[in-house]
Amino acid sequence: MNKKPKQKINWMKFILRPLTIFKGEPFIEGWVKLGVDTLAIPEKRGESQLYIDKKGPIEFGKKVVEKIKHKKNFVKEHIKECYKTCEFFVRTGKDIGKTDLRKKSNRELYKLFLQYYERYINYSLFLLVPIAIEQFVTKFVEEGIKKILKRKKKLNLLQNYLNIFTTETKMIEVKKDEVSLLKIKIEIEKSKGKITSSINKKINEHIKGYCWIPVYDVTHKPWGKKDFSKRLKEISNPKEKLKRIEKEFRKRKEETQKAIKELKPNKVLLNMIKILQEYVFLRTYRTDAARRVMYYIQPLVEEIGRRTKITKEEAAYITKEEMEEFLLKGKRPDIKTLKERVKHYLTLRTKDVYKIVSDKKEIDKIVKQELEPKKIKWIKTISRYVVPQILTIILSPATTFFKKLGIGFKNHLYVPEGGKHVFHYDVQEFPIFIKNIIKNARKRNYIEKQIDTCIEDSKILIKASKACSKNIKGKSNNKLIKFYLDYLEKFKEFYIHMWIAHPIEQYLEETIKSELEKELNKKREGNLFNRYFRVITTKIKLIALEGEEIELFEIALKIEENNGKINKGIDELIENHVRKYCWLPFYSFDLKLWDKKHFLDALKEIKNPKQKLEKISNELDKKKKKLDQVKRNLKKNKKLIKLIDLLQEYLFFRTERADTMRRAFYYARPFFTEVANRMDWSYDNVVYTTPEELVYFLRTGKFPDLNEIKERQKQFLIISKDGDTRLISKKEEVESIIKEELKEERVEPKILKGNTAYPGIAVGTVRIIRSIKEIGKLKKGEILVTPMTTPDMTIVIHKAAAIVTDEGGITCHAAICSRELKIPCVIGTKNATNVLKDGDLVKVDATKGLVKKIK
Repeated sequence: MNKKPKQKINWMKFILRPLTIFKGEPFIEGWVKLGVDTLAIPEKRGESQLYIDKKGPIEFGKKVVEKIKHKKNFVKEHIKECYKTCEFFVRTGKDIGKTDLRKKSNRELYKLFLQYYERYINYSLFLLVPIAIEQFVTKFVEEGIKKILKRKKKLNLLQNYLNIFTTETKMIEVKKDEVSLLKIKIEIEKSKGKITSSINKKINEHIKGYCWIPVYDVTHKPWGKKDFSKRLKEISNPKEKLKRIEKEFRKRKEETQKAIKELKPNKVLLNMIKILQEYVFLRTYRTDAARRVMYYIQPLVEEIGRRTKITKEEAAYITKEEMEEFLLKGKRPDIKTLKERVKHYLTLRTKDVYKIVSDKKEIDKIVKQELEPKKIKWIKTISRYVVPQILTIILSPATTFFKKLGIGFKNHLYVPEGGKHVFHYDVQEFPIFIKNIIKNARKRNYIEKQIDTCIEDSKILIKASKACSKNIKGKSNNKLIKFYLDYLEKFKEFYIHMWIAHPIEQYLEETIKSELEKELNKKREGNLFNRYFRVITTKIKLIALEGEEIELFEIALKIEENNGKINKGIDELIENHVRKYCWLPFYSFDLKLWDKKHFLDALKEIKNPKQKLEKISNELDKKKKKLDQVKRNLKKNKKLIKLIDLLQEYLFFRTERADTMRRAFYYARPFFTEVANRMDWSYDNVVYTTPEELVYFLRTGKFPDLNEIKERQKQFLIISKDGDTRLISKKEEVESIIKEELKEERVEPKILKGNTAYPGIAVGTVRIIRSIKEIGKLKKGEILVTPMTTPDMTIVIHKAAAIVTDEGGITCHAAICSRELKIPCVIGTKNATNVLKDGDLVKVDATKGLVKKIK
């Protein structure tokens, strides 16, 4: 009996591959020899999802890196060895395919099978080693380029150079096949559609050279003459297409040479760049070798099937042991078992266990044992607009955060609710992240540095957003990919600031409260605490939305002075205003921009613009004077004064971050419009693709599943546990995961507790507003209950008798807004939007931070 592993293996999803046992056994055996435990689970018929032990590649990678460091020519020698092994593997397959197998005895047939099997094991060793080397070389090249660009103060170009050096400059076989076919089509067009004997000869040579391309496993059919004839018929404008391909590869080589010229790397770095480019090609070359062999050895599988009186497909599912039993001892494999394996089979291969299972119940049992997900207790945090296009951005705390900050969080759950997604994180993991940021915030100048870094990262992101959309018409798909990946990378780096802000806000609030209380008690002025705290936490610096309001009042004043008429000059001012502020409501790619009509309607609503401008100016002066007075009264406490100044900067900075995100979405919009044109899809469909799907389309021309995209537009959920991420759109599955992951009992308290943003008492009926799309429902005198307010809600917030939010701290928009409008406000109740319902009568006691249901 096989021994069970002592500890449960931490499996990592790796690759999805067509995998008969004929191909899978030697492939997996090679990996186990390298110390990597493997699990292959059936997915679709004939395909298996491979999982590998997370520790295996890490330990293996360390050994490879040590060899690289201690052996000067290890990488170059390995490349040579890899090419040599692939060639030897292909030659073995070719020789077997040429052999007259019917004349061979069973023993001789077994020897040929073993020859193939052993060669495949050796070949599979060269699948994992290059991954480790490629990672090392990529990192080495990245660090080397980074140093050069730092000196030149052009660090924003790093991703551009990496894209250039990781793009294939050598033609892979699939591309050669396309070029060869285009040349044949050109000859056919020259001969006015007639296929002459010389053209026919070239077609036959082409078939011989490339028929193996679709053969990923021994059961796959090679391309025949009909397939190539069909492809030839479908080709239009062959000369144009051929020129485009040749130009593209010429351009890639020129870009590489230009990049090297610009960087002027030293010999070591230049050598590593060349090695990296070789590995980019080698990656596909290795795969092509396996496909060739799968094509060449098909006669061997057919002959084994003939002798065992089963189909070729069933023969492809005979194990090595069963092959030995039959060919050497005459014992036929069990046909029923083979038929089951053709439908589905599982392989578990570790140092201690070797199982091939075809029974469905047994497969399900092993999958449950091995892949039962980690049970996580989730903590609800914020709710935001999410489309699949920002998938890699919202998951970046698991990658970029660790890289930049040394801390982050790996487990994510994004649940659809009211047009937005509620963000949930691991209750054990997320508080550690918050705690660490607060710990850092206590360090000298940490917060100031974070603000400076955020300002710098904002500029870099906006630049990348504009570059993503600038002059893209007529650019190649590969160029679009480069712009897009650079944009995503810059966004991930900026996204750090979206999360750092929350714990820093918490730190500032707690520290200022503590310091202010001490200082006022020392002066025997404790009764002034609430008044001082309100003044300190009232924002002075104007944000973009407030700037927009002032400028709109100024335009309204000009219209009033022009007897209510909009002349050419005023119209130009309105047009400029639209361009400058249309992005304000653009919290996600699928939301609407403010257009000219929106601003014209807003201008019609403005009465007495001169008085309103004077009022804004007077209120701002009053706020400044009050803050100056408080600071004068506290001037002896230098620490507190510094914290107050820092908080004031932070009150502006908090909104400025969100403004940067919205501008980044807005400036990248033309990119998605261009992709939509190339796909002949609507813009809304494109933004519901994932980044991987979009890049895959641009690289291959293969479309994502449109039905899946339509489902996502109705609802989708994202769950990521330890790096295994799933995006689910089927309603039943979404509901099932929510039920499974968030199955805590809902307790609906009669009294909700939160924090005071602005004191006061109000009684009114509840209006739940989960997103900006619903803001028009708010009526004067209602209690606005929302996950969070956003700047674009400001135009109607004044109607509310009180504001209640799920989220937020003293620097949140609701807190700032309520203080300016003097509306009672309770923030951070966590679940007000779930507990309360439209029409509930409630009493909001913002002085105590309480919300009570009356009926």
